[in-house]
Amino acid sequence: MDAYSAALSTLVREAHALEYLQVALYTFFIFDYLELLFREIESIWKRKWAKVNILYLLCRYTCFVNLVIWASSLADAGVKLKPCLNTVYAHGWVAFIGMTSAQLTFFLRTYALWGASRAVAVFLSTLSVAMIGSGIIISSLTMRSKQLIQLPIHDATIVPQCLLNVEGSVKLGMFGILNGRIIDIILVVMVVVAKIRRYRAIDTSPFINKVFHEATVYFGLNFVISVMSTVFFFTLPGVTKMFCTEFMAVMYRCLACRMIVRLREQGMEITSTQSAAPVSGLQFQKDEQDQSGLTSSRV
Repeated sequence: MDAYSAALSTLVREAHALEYLQVALYTFFIFDYLELLFREIESIWKRKWAKVNILYLLCRYTCFVNLVIWASSLADAGVKLKPCLNTVYAHGWVAFIGMTSAQLTFFLRTYALWGASRAVAVFLSTLSVAMIGSGIIISSLTMRSKQLIQLPIHDATIVPQCLLNVEGSVKLGMFGILNGRIIDIILVVMVVVAKIRRYRAIDTSPFINKVFHEATVYFGLNFVISVMSTVFFFTLPGVTKMFCTEFMAVMYRCLACRMIVRLREQGMEITSTQSAAPVSGLQFQKDEQDQSGLTSSRV
C-alpha cells in the first residue's frame, strides 16, 4: 500500500508539473501573439491576399485551437475514457497540422534562398512528402499506443487533466524525433550553403545579405527548438514527457509566423524603396531588378 501511495503521489506531482509547463508555454504563446499582432495586421491583413497567408493562418490559429482543447481537458481530469482520448487525439492532430504548416514554411524559404532551382524544388518536394507521410504514420501509431491512466481520484483540483501512459510510445517517439532532426539538419545545411554561395556572388547587395542573414537566424532558432524538445523528451519523467511534443509544436508555429511576417515586411521595404515587386522570399521568379540584381518574388 505504501508503494502504491508513493507511486500515486509521484503521478500527481508529475501531472501538476505538466500543467505548470503547459500554462507557461501557452502564456508565452499569448504574449507572442499580442506582441506580433500589430505587425500581423499591417503585413498580412492589410495587404493583398497571398498564398503564404494560408500557411500563416494554419501556423498561428491552430495554436488557439490547441489552447481551447487543452483548457477544456482540464475540467475532465481523466474521469471518462472516451472523451479524454478523443480530446488527446483532437489536440494531437491539430498540433500536427500546425507543425506541418510551419515546416512547409521553412521548406519554401529554403527553396527561395536557392533561387527557385528546379532540382532543389524536386528534392524539397520529395522530402516534404516523406516528412508528411512518415509524420502521419508515426503520429497515428503513437496516439494508438497511448493508454489512459485510470486513477481512483476524480477530483480535477488534484489530478488536473487527462493523464496518459507514454512509456509504450517511447520508441515511436524516438523515431519521430530522429525523423524531425534529420530534416532540420538537412534544411540548416542547405541554408548555410545557400548563404555561402550568396556571399561569393558578384551581384550581392546589402539588402540581400540582410535577407540571407535573417533567414540563417530563423533556421538556427528552429534547430535550437528541435534540440530543446529532444532534451525534454529524454530528461522529463513520466507523464511530463507529453510536454516535449507540445513545446515543439507551439514554438515551431510561433517562429514560422514571425518569419512570414518579416518576409512580408521585407517585401514592403522593397516596394517602397524601388517600386519593384515585393521580395517575400517564399516563391521566386527569375526577373532581374535594375541596378540591385535582386530576384523578385510574387506570393
